Amino acid sequence: MAGKKRSYATKRMTLLERFERHVYPDPNTGCFLWGGCVNPAGYGVMMYHYHTALAHRVAWVLSGRDLVDGLEVMHSCDVPACVNVRHLKIGAHLANMSDMSRKGRGRAGEGKLPYGVTLRHDTGKYRAAFFAGGLRHNLGQFDTAEQAAIVALEHRDAANALESL
Repeated sequence: MAGKKRSYATKRMTLLERFERHVYPDPNTGCFLWGGCVNPAGYGVMMYHYHTALAHRVAWVLSGRDLVDGLEVMHSCDVPACVNVRHLKIGAHLANMSDMSRKGRGRAGEGKLPYGVTLRHDTGKYRAAFFAGGLRHNLGQFDTAEQAAIVALEHRDAANALESL
């Protein structure tokens, strides 16, 4: 076998061909569901420019739209495996987390509170906090979990931005 080359397919698939072979339309929802690999959160993943990328972000690029630094590709249908660009929109991380909290998705939707939020059972108030530099930073108490989550995410993102300078 030494000196022999293995026989591989002669035609390399384009990104679009690799993408489309994993997409299955759902006639009930209008979603185009990703049938390839998924991450633990249920989002489709594939190799893109030698890196693992989220399939809905690849769909965004394949539709001719640009990815913008600091913005996320968000699902309006709330289906992590959906890659239908009609169900996607671009927005800030805070808007995505606020949308998630408002709709009861993610950890909050499973009976848990969003990132950086705890409930004080003695007062019924929601406490916001974030961790940076190995320290917990308390940000106050709020009437709703959504209000507390927004404040916690704003401060966490600002702290992360400062740490990356």
